[in-house]
This record gives sequence, structure tokens and C-alpha cells, in this order.
Amino acid sequence: MKFETLNCINWFNEHWYEFNFDLLSEEEKKKFNCEDKTGIDYLKSVTTILGSAPKEWLAQWRGQVGNWEANRVLQESKDKGSRIHIAINLSFNGYKIFYNDIKKPKYKLEEIEKLADGKNYLIIENQQDALEFYRFTQIFNLLKPVHIASEFNLYNLRLMYAGTGDLLWEMKEGEIKNGRNVVRFENGIYLFDVKTGKEDALNYPKQISAYIEALKLMNNIDVRGGGIIYTNADTKTGIEGTKIVVYTKEELEKHFQQFLHILAIDQEYSSDKPKVIELPTIYESMI
Repeated sequence: MKFETLNCINWFNEHWYEFNFDLLSEEEKKKFNCEDKTGIDYLKSVTTILGSAPKEWLAQWRGQVGNWEANRVLQESKDKGSRIHIAINLSFNGYKIFYNDIKKPKYKLEEIEKLADGKNYLIIENQQDALEFYRFTQIFNLLKPVHIASEFNLYNLRLMYAGTGDLLWEMKEGEIKNGRNVVRFENGIYLFDVKTGKEDALNYPKQISAYIEALKLMNNIDVRGGGIIYTNADTKTGIEGTKIVVYTKEELEKHFQQFLHILAIDQEYSSDKPKVIELPTIYESMI
């Protein structure tokens, strides 16, 4: 299965994706209804668009702890999520994953290189990261999907948004139990997102629905549904700390209509573009 690629501006402004319309063929431009587009333009990320929707709990929490503390906690949570997503993606790309706590390391570097046995490897140095990665591996073994892709770029050039899908899996029809949590699948392809923070039943299905619409437009794939895998949930039964939420195609179509309302508001009130800074990669000595 082929996935088109696009460049994410993740250094200076990770809320935007860069796209070169000159790389599209005339046939592709007709497909996306963007015949008049040329050169480089920027697509806003789905998560940034959804940030336009009001979040009363977030405003209340910020009022309680203050903006500085709230920003610190949110950044730490975001960084943790990025590290876990990297580990998951590399694991699906042939890397061996080691947990070697930076405070109490079990292995020396030369021991890890020997255990890697010539394979690429990643070292997880934080206990919470290791715990949530382990929980994800347990969920993977529970679901037993056919893995198709991870960390793949998605874009909708008709509506000018983009994002990065976490996982595309082929599922078999059936019922899966994880403690009290029961989910049902049809035969077919599902798009999953991994969340390492608190549950958001309002915005996360909208995010999944926007990704699926982009995937259908890009690759004409019949996606049967979508799901969220939580690796830091409050659950005590089944695989502790995990939760799986699955949405049907019909449910996601309704969520996509709601996403379109938020997109319209974002486009009306937010006309900003990313600030792109080009830096030299080599510096000569100044003396």
C-alpha cells in the first residue's frame, strides 16, 4: 500500500504541514480540486484545528494552576507522548527496544549493542515511558491485528488540512474483551490513534474522522472504522492502565460533520500562516 508523503514543519512550528503543489500531476490536481494551486503552501494540522473548539475543563484547570504551570505540564505530557509514539513506530520498523532506566541502568552500552545483535535499537530511559510502551505491546498482542502502516502522513487538499496517522491495521470480525471494556470489529481496515494522556470523547473521534476522510481521498481505501488506544487510563481491570475505544464508520461520519463546523470557524477567525526560518547547516570559524 502506497502512502504519499509531505513535510511537517515540526521544528519551528509543528502546527503546520508544508506541501509542494508542483509535485502533483494534473490528474491529481483534478482529484483534489486544486488546479489553481502552485508552489508551496501550508496545511494546518487537524489537532490545531480542533484546538479552536472550546474546552471548559482546560480553562478551569488553567485558572486553578496558572498558565505557567499548565504550559509546563502540557509540554511534559506532549514530550512523553512523542517519545512513546517514536518507540512504537520504530518497533514496527524492525528496531529492538530496550528499557534501561537512566537512574538505575541495568545494561552498559556495550551490552546493549551485543544484545541488539546487529539490529537498530532504541533505548527507553524513563520508567513511565517504558510502562506505557509495555502496555501498548500488551494491547497489540490482545488485538492481534495485521499491521499495515504506522506514523503515516495524511492530507486533504480540498479542505487544506493535514495530520499524521498513528496506526493502520486490518482487523478480523469479532469481539475483544479487556477487563470490563468490550469492543467489536468488522472485517476490514481500521485507523487507530495512541493517546498517552487523559480521555477526550469529544475531540479524539473528530480527529480520527478527519484522518479517515483524508485517507479515503488520497488512497481510495474503504476504512471500516477507527479507534483510540489509551496507555495511561484509570482502568484497573484487564490490562491495567489501558482502554480501547472503537468507532464505526457511521459514527465517524457524524463526527466528521462536526469537525467541518469547527474547521469553518477556524478558517473564518484564524488566517495566520507559519513562520518558516531557514538556517545554515554549516558555519565557518569566526576567527
